[in-house]
Amino acid sequence: MRSLSRRTFVKSLGVGAGMVSLPGVGSLHAAAAAPDVPMPETTLAEGELRFRQVHLDFHTSPLIPGIGEDFRPEEFVATLKDAGVNSVTIFSRGHHGMCYYPSKVAPMHPHLKFDLLGRMIEALHQAGIRAPIYTTVMWDEYAAEHHADWRALDEHGCVDGAGPLQAGWRRLCPNTPLLDYVNAQIEEVARDYEADGFFIDIMHYSDFGCFCPY
Repeated sequence: MRSLSRRTFVKSLGVGAGMVSLPGVGSLHAAAAAPDVPMPETTLAEGELRFRQVHLDFHTSPLIPGIGEDFRPEEFVATLKDAGVNSVTIFSRGHHGMCYYPSKVAPMHPHLKFDLLGRMIEALHQAGIRAPIYTTVMWDEYAAEHHADWRALDEHGCVDGAGPLQAGWRRLCPNTPLLDYVNAQIEEVARDYEADGFFIDIMHYSDFGCFCPY
């Protein structure tokens, strides 16, 4: 197996991925005997995160090509195991609103050609690594663009969040049909995949709340 650099590891998942808590991947060797911090000898309660849990941030624009085209399950898992990682949060849907599996609820990333979520879960579980699954609630650019009535509004009726040519996200209101949309996507993942829990993100309003009609 060829060695992986940090850049190659991220590219194997798709351009634009970010990774937290895996410093110095390029300096790790496949023959490393053990992580520099020993694993605690304890029994975890059901649903409890393992000692070396990382969050594999993966918010990719639908304009980014080649998502996951260089994914190699064996190399992906070997890199995590070399770093002593035994639990990693992987994405079902990110802030751009794109799914990384063939969803019947939300759009799959247009440049993803296979079930990346399923392949990652399979590889991780075969290696004894847990795979909590991430989804987002109040930041979803696809939903904000296609369902204007789901957007959170301030007291002046202006959309809460980034405006044109500004970096950031438009906030959505869960008092709208957004909640049914998110629930359906979570239920779909829970039904079709062996999830080790869920990371349900962005569940907060701005300080002024929301003044949408709902």
